[in-house]
Amino acid sequence: MLALIVAVACTAGAVIMGYPSWCFFFLVTGVTLFLGGLAVLLGLRHKVNRRPPRLWLNLAALTGIIALLYMLTIGPFNGTGLLNLRMRGLVALTGGQGRLQSWAVEVLAQPRDAEDGRSSIEETFTQWDVPRSSWSGQVRRLGPKRVFIQRVFQDGQEGVLLAYGSGFLHWYIVIGPPGSVPDPKLDEHPTDSDWFRWSDGVYCWFAD
Repeated sequence: MLALIVAVACTAGAVIMGYPSWCFFFLVTGVTLFLGGLAVLLGLRHKVNRRPPRLWLNLAALTGIIALLYMLTIGPFNGTGLLNLRMRGLVALTGGQGRLQSWAVEVLAQPRDAEDGRSSIEETFTQWDVPRSSWSGQVRRLGPKRVFIQRVFQDGQEGVLLAYGSGFLHWYIVIGPPGSVPDPKLDEHPTDSDWFRWSDGVYCWFAD
């Protein structure tokens, strides 16, 4: 049971602290659950632990460990799932998705000089940086590393992207007008791209 308590506490820590501290908490959670499950299995070698009510307690603990391992690896609360949950919570705490979308629609409506755009790494999509002076108070509190405009929706429709992450993990809050749907071409490269739909026209996108 101690392993489950520690694992749940570390999972909560991962959600609260975010990336990159998230990596440490996830490592501790995985090791704790593995050792906890191993301890339960070794404990069942003793007859006293195979008799009720200890047997039921041990089986319940083992079931809980396996279930939590599943949810944190291939289940809904895996790494990207927890980061998505954290980002969605931050948006809610800073004013909500509606306010963020209203700001993004206003930014998209402003005229831009085509010469100010720059090609992405793949040289397929043109991006326009949104200057910090145009960030809303909510966006500043969300603390993205970069805010830019890119054609990320179907039919060449543009969206505003708030960029986060570093190293091997990058993700974006992607906002467009209501009815915006991600462009399937963006999932062709990289292959492990994940989209989480928050509401109509608002997404969290894990690009790699």
